[in-house]
Amino acid sequence: MTQPCNTIQPYDFQLEAVASIEERWRSHQWTMLVMATGLGKTVTFSELIRRRQHLGRALVIAHREELIYQAAEKIYHVTGIKPEIEKGSEWSREHSHMHRTLPVVASIQTLTSARGHGYRMNRFAPSDFATIIIDEAHRSASKTYMLVAQYFGRNANMRGVGVTATPIRTDGKALGRLFDSVAFVRDARWGIDNGYLVPIRHHPVIVRNLRLSDIASKGGDFTDKELDEKFSHEKIMHKVERGFIPMVGDDKTVVFVPGVKSAELLVNIINRRKPGAARIVTGKTPRDERRQLYNDFDSGVFHVIVNVGVLSEGWDNPSLKYVVLARPTKSKGLFMQMVGRGTRTLDGVIHGIESVDGRREAIARSDKPFCTIINVTGDPGQHKLVTPIDMLGGTMSDRVRKIAEETLETSDEPIDVDKAIADAEEMVQEHDRIESERKRNIIAEADVDWCDLDMFDVADLVAMREKGVYCDPQHVAYLEKLDIDIGGMDGRAISDKYAAVKKWIDGGGATPKQVRFLRKYGYDCSRMTSTQAKDLFLQIKRNGWRRPRNE
Repeated sequence: MTQPCNTIQPYDFQLEAVASIEERWRSHQWTMLVMATGLGKTVTFSELIRRRQHLGRALVIAHREELIYQAAEKIYHVTGIKPEIEKGSEWSREHSHMHRTLPVVASIQTLTSARGHGYRMNRFAPSDFATIIIDEAHRSASKTYMLVAQYFGRNANMRGVGVTATPIRTDGKALGRLFDSVAFVRDARWGIDNGYLVPIRHHPVIVRNLRLSDIASKGGDFTDKELDEKFSHEKIMHKVERGFIPMVGDDKTVVFVPGVKSAELLVNIINRRKPGAARIVTGKTPRDERRQLYNDFDSGVFHVIVNVGVLSEGWDNPSLKYVVLARPTKSKGLFMQMVGRGTRTLDGVIHGIESVDGRREAIARSDKPFCTIINVTGDPGQHKLVTPIDMLGGTMSDRVRKIAEETLETSDEPIDVDKAIADAEEMVQEHDRIESERKRNIIAEADVDWCDLDMFDVADLVAMREKGVYCDPQHVAYLEKLDIDIGGMDGRAISDKYAAVKKWIDGGGATPKQVRFLRKYGYDCSRMTSTQAKDLFLQIKRNGWRRPRNE
């Protein structure tokens, strides 16, 4: 067996993933590996191929050119064996060469293309491959992948794994049709916490006249054609351009847009301000032109790359510092793929550092201490757009999620997503603590006057009201909705409280909740309007939940 080049050494968690996959293969033919973008899925399955070379050849299946050649390069650097390519006019050997178990990296389109009375994959026997790896496995529920899996699955000794960062399909098709187990999961939250990915900052760009409410959805997300039309207006794209170009400076930036029309317009607008700063890449960009474009971007010839559905998969550029999402989405999978382009650390920053704190400190000291997500949105209407909270929030209460999302949406400056979540959790905990203390102070017992009463006798109701015993249920409900303590009050006191509070609020005064919140920061709310209270709340939130010094 040829020794590996040793230019890429897997991390411990990647070796743990390999061991977990091998363990699952004891009882399952197919399993799945889930790793966030930037955590090294390709390195991980390359190590898997290296370990299984003695069992036979490996077949790696991908759907895009960038993924095919990227996989071939990584496999070579880990195993020391240069894979063969099966794609279009490129043909791999049907059998291993000179007793070397050469891996094959193939295009799914090529494998399932017609050849004679069958498919091109039929030139291989199912027994030719001991290991099959499906890259971007969230696509594997489609007919073409199932066709290939069923064909090579006839070999009972074959073992297969699907690798993906996003085991989510917007069309609802189940990945469990092929993968009957999940061997290993490491998401972006884990990657950031453990110092393998850079933290994420979020900056909103809200385009007020961009209405998303009337855009149709298909497969769980906006249709690209209608979204492209919405963005393809000078006024809209000028606001998009002004929302990020002054911020990014000359740093490398990728922009996601919904279609070619909006992409061409945005590139044109950017280059009016900064000639030669931006270029466009789409699925129709010729291969040679695309490779040259990537090389020019890497070498700094231009620094803003605007793409249409091309760079969400299989494109690695660790020097990327800004990700502009001028493509609102309801798909968590797509959102994670786009954001994941920017979460890689700079090359060499964490290499050889074993401790979590050491890696995180190295990232913080590097030229890329974080990645900034510039999120372009408009009026979503009834649509629920995906946010960084959905990607990094994990399990959290609806209250925490709402506060964190409001913090991201209203911030005038880029804000650390983790900090927004932590501040929201702290606010909810503090509120719950105060509420618990309030309830403990409520008088547990109250004097009750018992009397015989005919509830249908109006005279009795009047008498009770005069005694201060009767209380209007509507008054009680109104005060409780405002979270006003009425424990120990008699009916007359409740009615008086209701009248005073309703008069104050109807006149534009600050609500009791606003007053309680602002008093914690030392504000006098006795003459404060609801609008003034809301403005102060936003100032406090933007100041990291601290009272501004110069308000």
